[in-house]
Amino acid sequence: MDFQKFFGQNVEHYSRSRLHSRGEDLEIMVRIVRPEGTDVLLDAAAGPGFTALQFSEMVSSTVIHDGTPGMLRKAMELVKEKKARNCSFVLSTLPELPLPDGAFTVVTCRRALHHFHNVHETLREFRRVLAPGGRLCISDMVAPAGWEEQFNRLEWMRDSSHHWALSEEEMLMELEEAGFREVEHSIMVNSLDFDQWLSPLDSESAQGMACRAYLEKLSGEGFPLARPGGLMKLHGVYLAVRD
Repeated sequence: MDFQKFFGQNVEHYSRSRLHSRGEDLEIMVRIVRPEGTDVLLDAAAGPGFTALQFSEMVSSTVIHDGTPGMLRKAMELVKEKKARNCSFVLSTLPELPLPDGAFTVVTCRRALHHFHNVHETLREFRRVLAPGGRLCISDMVAPAGWEEQFNRLEWMRDSSHHWALSEEEMLMELEEAGFREVEHSIMVNSLDFDQWLSPLDSESAQGMACRAYLEKLSGEGFPLARPGGLMKLHGVYLAVRD
């Protein structure tokens, strides 16, 4: 299933998700970006727009981008509901952004990078639209080192729009190769029950039962994120500056 179909079918789920509407990672993003009233911000792959709305109160203007029409419509509804007056919208499929060079001082991308088939090209595109010295803040799941293949297979079994979650080391390397200087990052550890992790899928569905069986197999092999009744999830927040 491609990402547009998956997210088009799950707009309402993500628009009600507490993890996406709030979440510790969003608090960390705001803290480390230190948005200012003169900042011009792009929130790429914004989904329902929660991250963009959080930042929009603190910056001069915000562009909300997504590749799924239904998600962008939901973001428009949220902007109207919150009466935010400094937001505009762009629909496009990454890595292409129909935006001018150096137009932004901040680019954010939250809980989306693992869906991209072209992370390096996307990071280069983020660099292109950032002004020199501009900040890039990315929040995304982290694959455990040494278990990248197994972790990504498990995530793909749950969500076929999943492509590849990077390990901490891989993410830092990608940022450097794309022309960014890493400033700081932090890794969070969250404990999830199996049904929490599986959502929005039903644990009694064929897909849900296949995920459970594979997780149990990995647990028997020493998978470091397995725990009784569920699994741990690693989540990274990275701040980098365009050289």
